[in-house]
Amino acid sequence: MNFTQSLGSSWNGYVGALETSSKFESMLGRAQAEQLRWSSKTCGRLHAKVKES
Repeated sequence: MNFTQSLGSSWNGYVGALETSSKFESMLGRAQAEQLRWSSKTCGRLHAKVKES
């Protein structure tokens, strides 16, 4: 099962429209970059708290 199929039938049309967009790939890249920034920021805070203890 691929990602689109895992969303269920109600999402297939929406995701299909996004996939045909020329900006879909850049949108995914920005989302991935934001996730990495958020993840590293959160992990950094947790690491600092452990060092303080």
